[in-house]
Amino acid sequence: RCHAFDAGANGFVRSEGAGVLLLKPLSRATADGDRIYATICATAVNQDGHTPGITVPSQAAQASLVREACDRGGIRPED
Repeated sequence: RCHAFDAGANGFVRSEGAGVLLLKPLSRATADGDRIYATICATAVNQDGHTPGITVPSQAAQASLVREACDRGGIRPED
């Protein structure tokens, strides 16, 4: 048995999943009378290279990514 993140550190199992999200332009959703739950202001992607493990991303790289997405979207992280 594998107990990922267990105090005994007894390993982990890699797995994959999938999700689907259907997006449409705001103008089309409004015209179609759709209920709008959120809008996407900006996106950002990074790859911080080698880290100690697959579950341990670089904190500095993740913080940089959030700042980049906020800058692109014209929003402040605290908002």
